[in-house]
Formats: sequence, C-alpha cells, structure tokens
Amino acid sequence: MQKNSSRRISRPIFILCIAAGLLLNACYRGPENLPRLKKKFATHIASLETQKDDTNEGLQEGLQRLGTIQEALKSAENKDKEFKKLY
Repeated sequence: MQKNSSRRISRPIFILCIAAGLLLNACYRGPENLPRLKKKFATHIASLETQKDDTNEGLQEGLQRLGTIQEALKSAENKDKEFKKLY
C-alpha cells in the first residue's frame, strides 16, 4: 500500500522537475543573442508607435466627422422647431 502512495507523490514531482528543466532550458538566451533580440525589440516598438500614430489620426478624423454630424443634427432640429412655429 505504501508503494502506491509513494508513486502518487513521486510522479507529480518528477513531472514538475522535467517541466522546470525544459522551461529553464527554453528560456536561457546566451549573450550572443542579446544584440539581435535588442534590435528586434526596437523594431517592434517602432512598429507599435506607427500603429499608435495611425490610430490617433483615424480617431481625430472620426471626432471631426462626429462633430460635423452633431452640428448638422442640431441645425436640423432648430429648423424643425422654426418650421413648427410657422405652421
């Protein structure tokens, strides 16, 4: 009975050790990769900045259009009120 319970405990520990070893092995980056990774990171940041600028421009255009639509609706409401007063 004790053999079975020790297997139950040792199996998860063994799997955990294997997973930790694989994780450490996969995450290790040598110093020779650092300049390449730094350059890749910088290009990624630059692409995110351009996306942010494009989004900001689109947002500004959308806000301007929304403003003109709101002005047109307000003008139409005022004309409707004037029309109702006349007739």
